[in-house]
Amino acid sequence: MLRGLKMYGMAQAVGDLIEQGAPAFDAAVPMLSQLLKAEMAERE
Repeated sequence: MLRGLKMYGMAQAVGDLIEQGAPAFDAAVPMLSQLLKAEMAERE
């Protein structure tokens, strides 16, 4: 999804956080998902 929006730096950072198993990232996933959905809708 991030690469589709051309957010390559964020995509790399998300990959790194997933590999680290960061608990704070897991808690932030629902909010990040909503923000990305809003961005996708805005770009349509």
